[in-house]
This record gives sequence, C-alpha cells and structure tokens, in this order.
Amino acid sequence: MSTEMSVLLLWLVLIQEGAAIRPAVTFTPDYKKIFTSEQITMTCDVGSTIGEGMDYIWYRDSEEVYNGQSYIIQYAETSHSGYYQCQTRPGEISDPARLEVSNRYVILQTPLYVYEGDDIYIRCHHYPGYEGGQTLFYKDKKNIRDWEDSAEYYISNVTRTTAGTYGCMKEVYYNGRYNLHEDDVSVFVQDLFTTPTISVTPQPVITTDKMSLTCQTSLPPPPRHNTQLRIAFYREGGIVQGFGVSDTYEVYNVQLEDSGKYSCEVETTDGRVRKRSAETIIQIEEIFSHPIITLTNNVVTEGDPMALTCNTTLSPYRPTTRLEFAFYRDGRKIQDSSPSNKYEVQSAQLEDSGNYTCHVRTSISPTMKISDGCNIWVQGHTIGYTRQNIIRLTLSTGVLIAAALFVFHHIQWMKSMEPADRPTP
Repeated sequence: MSTEMSVLLLWLVLIQEGAAIRPAVTFTPDYKKIFTSEQITMTCDVGSTIGEGMDYIWYRDSEEVYNGQSYIIQYAETSHSGYYQCQTRPGEISDPARLEVSNRYVILQTPLYVYEGDDIYIRCHHYPGYEGGQTLFYKDKKNIRDWEDSAEYYISNVTRTTAGTYGCMKEVYYNGRYNLHEDDVSVFVQDLFTTPTISVTPQPVITTDKMSLTCQTSLPPPPRHNTQLRIAFYREGGIVQGFGVSDTYEVYNVQLEDSGKYSCEVETTDGRVRKRSAETIIQIEEIFSHPIITLTNNVVTEGDPMALTCNTTLSPYRPTTRLEFAFYRDGRKIQDSSPSNKYEVQSAQLEDSGNYTCHVRTSISPTMKISDGCNIWVQGHTIGYTRQNIIRLTLSTGVLIAAALFVFHHIQWMKSMEPADRPTP
C-alpha cells in the first residue's frame, strides 16, 4: 500500500471517529496587522500531531497561493493583504483569517483571535527604522490610558464588554521632530465555548429507570480546541454533582422525588469563564399507579367464597414490565409475590376477617407500593340463628305468659260465681 493511500485511510478513520478537527489559520507573531518589510508565518493548525505527511493548500481571497502546512512571508508587501484560508487533503477548509499589510507610520496590532478569559496585549507599533515616542490609547473614542512610554496596553480576563473599537495615538520622530500618528481597529470577542444545553435520556423518564443527563457544549477550532473544562449539575438550584471532567450526571433507580428543574454549568479550570444552561423540567412518571384492593362480594358469610383483587395501571411506556403482587392480612403475608393480582378463599371462615393490603413491585426492582387497607368481616351462621331463636323464644314466652294469665283469671272468675252460703247436710 502506498504512503498516500495509508495517510488517506488514516484520515478517513479519524474523521469517522470524530478525531479530525476543522483546521484554523494561526499567525506568528500573533498580530493581524503588520508593516511592509516584516515577516509573518501562517500555520494550518489541525489540532493534532498527525499533520506530517498531509497535503495542505493555502488560499488568499479564494485563490490558491501555496502548498505546505506553514506559509512564511519573509518580506511582506501590501499585495500580501487579504483573507487567508488553509485546507487539508482530504479535509475541511478553515475559516478565513484577515491579514493587513500596511506602509503607514503607525498601526495598532491586536491578536488574530480574542476569546473570553484571554489576557491580551494590544500594541501601538511604529514603522521599523523610525524612533517612537509616547503613546496614548483609547476605546470607542474615550481615553483608556494617558501618554506613556510603553507602546503596549494590557487587558486581563477578556469578557464580552472588552469588544469595541480601540485606537492609539503615537509620537513618531522624523523630519527633525516628533509627529503624531494614530490607528484604530475593531476587537471582537469570541465565545471560548458555547452556552451549554442539558439533555436527558430516556424520554420520558419512568420510576426505576437509570436517568442520564448530559451537558453539551462545544469549543472553537484550534488553537483553543483543547481548552480544559469542568462541569457541574444542579437541581432546583442546588448542586447535585460538583465540578468535574464528566459531562454526564446519572441517577440509578430514579424515583418521583427526583423530578425537578435541572441545569448544568461549564467553566474553565481557572474559573475565568463560566456559563450555565437554561433549566430543563424533568417530570418522572410512575411505572405503575398506586394499587387499590377491592372485594368482589360486598358481604362475606361464613362458608362463602371470598375474592380480593389488587388493581393498578402500568405505564404505557413500559407495557412489557412484569408486576408481582403479594397479599397481607393484619400485616402478615398470606400470599407470596406472584404475577397474579388476585387472592381467593374457597370457603371463608371467621378467622379470615381482618385488614387486607396488597403489595406491588416490578420483577427487576425493589420499588414497592402498598395499597390502602381493606377491612373485611366474615359473618358467622351461629350469630344469625341465635338472634332468630331469641326472637322465637321471646314470642313463645309471651304466648305462654298470656295463656297462664288467661287460665288464672278464668279460675278466679269461676270461683266468684259460686254461692256464698251452702246448706248444711
């Protein structure tokens, strides 16, 4: 296999694995303005160490001008000004980078790329061979530094507010005196990384699931693509996973109380740049509803069949989940866990009375839900007959008493009908 074919296959593998990075143009020295006669080196940064042996193509204003990873201009001319791009073969083409070559007395030099959190110097540079005097700096037409001998202005920890139009005024000595010259340039501050977003899997999240939250952000192309970041996760504003290198937060055997508003925060290792995602509401859904225990027949009499049913509804997102049911009476198990949601007694006895509950769980999780209690009273036949006998006995006793009273009164009446005096025999 030829060297060219080997390199091509290597690049294809790297691209498929996500290792290939879009190239970026970098300048050395890192200024996007230079004077004529000065030297600059432009490099096609692919963000890896595999660049050797690759083909690089350079374009200025969309026209091919050079082949090779580094394009060196040893003696710049104004004709070298333009937008430069580089491309790997095979591979993507970089974003354009503007180079301006000037032959004026003074230029304001700023870095090619300015990112959040950077420390940068802007330089009020005078043409080589001349003597420079004091320098003044301003931003958006307002002075930010009075006249000093230093031709550089330092900006620490760049933020979005750093962006603007910067200018400088400098003394340049020629024709026997110092003359004032100035220049300005617009400074744009780029995102070091994008505002993060948070995503959750699976969707929806059901109780007992393993829930994974991912914090997603992206870094710019080289030379900042290797910036080290740390990530933290929050729920309802409280931290649930502190800053670390992992972009994932996982919850095993998730429960309803894990519902809430989640967000993530990304920062650089020095803490200079920090961004937080918008909150995402995650509502955990039940894998099955709270069970309800019901009695098939309303009144249970001793000797009758008795049937209890444990009713629950399975989530439509987990239709194949297997549920197991167990039954308890007065807190003691009377039927072990099984797929059946029924408990049956062929012939109820007095001792079957009590407070019944059912316990439901999935076959793969310890999560359990317990129904409210159902009080069942088994009526005995003896109690019913005794009441009837008492009624019958009461009625019979009443009849007997009434009959006895009748006979007693009848005898008394008969006695009252006999003559008071009878003749002596």
